[in-house]
Amino acid sequence: MIWQEIARPGAIRAFHVTWPEELDAQHWFELQPVDNATVLRHIVDGRAFGAYMAIWTDKIEPRHDLILKALLDNVEAAVARNGASGCPGTNGSAETGVRRPSQNIFTLPGCPLG
Repeated sequence: MIWQEIARPGAIRAFHVTWPEELDAQHWFELQPVDNATVLRHIVDGRAFGAYMAIWTDKIEPRHDLILKALLDNVEAAVARNGASGCPGTNGSAETGVRRPSQNIFTLPGCPLG
């Protein structure tokens, strides 16, 4: 699978599958300020055609989920290690940690945007 980074309004990073043609997919990350926190959202949007319908379900999606979990574990570790001190506009005294209310939405408490 070949990915190309693309510009997408509202996304901090976005990618599009350029090969194989049977996968028409994009995924991206967004940040959204909420109260005294920031929500990190991962979105996948796409379709698989032909044999890639089964390949996505059986092989690609499970690996993608493992990679995403590892990436978010790293985000969680960085927030736990640095607390709010690494977040702009905070004094370092806010609650730290990553809340995962659903598989693709993550809240970074004490880490407001802006």
